Amino acid sequence: MVSPWLIKLTGEIEGLISMIYEKPEDAGGLLLRACDHVDQIRSGQMLGESMGLDASAALEVLSTRSNHRAFVAVMPPLPEKEISEWRVRKFEIPEQMMEMNFGEDDLADSVFLRLETMEAVEALIAEWGFDSAAFDSPWKFHYPL
Repeated sequence: MVSPWLIKLTGEIEGLISMIYEKPEDAGGLLLRACDHVDQIRSGQMLGESMGLDASAALEVLSTRSNHRAFVAVMPPLPEKEISEWRVRKFEIPEQMMEMNFGEDDLADSVFLRLETMEAVEALIAEWGFDSAAFDSPWKFHYPL
């Protein structure tokens, strides 16, 4: 069975290549991003437990505060850094802070959890009412952290 995350990643590569034809002036940067995705596939960084997730993934969600943006991120274990748990972060940030340096105190409703298994992560995401299949590369959502 092919991982849905691998399918997404190869789709991103195809999209980047299409964008090169549409915007040749951006070809250099787009090609570098596509090559980075290919390297991730080759090194197996995007293949992992059950969802095939072995790199951070994020999702922009509906904010509960006006003039804020809200995000959820999932970060996999990093055995090479002796981090054995999955990490999940949910927070809201004022829109005007998105392009600025900010600290933990600037975040609203910040939640940071460490979970033992991917199944626990998927259960938490479902409990919060989000679809785990909607998560994607953090850069796609302009994830600020």
